[in-house]
Amino acid sequence: TGTPSGFGNLAALLFARSGAKVFATMRNLPRPEAEALRKVARDERLDLTILELDVTRPEQVTSAVAEAERLAGGGLDVVV
Repeated sequence: TGTPSGFGNLAALLFARSGAKVFATMRNLPRPEAEALRKVARDERLDLTILELDVTRPEQVTSAVAEAERLAGGGLDVVV
């Protein structure tokens, strides 16, 4: 979570560049930071998907986890 900038952004890129399938989450999509991260992922051919998630909204938590599981095809290893 918190991937628009700072440590969240750096961690998402580090994991993706290391070969992990990454679901990067951020609030209030669409936003320029999401497009910038998508561009890096496209340019570097990273397995990185951006999902909208505001952890203070339980329905968004449920929705984001369900979407990540759907896209991943099953169980996920979660890094918090």
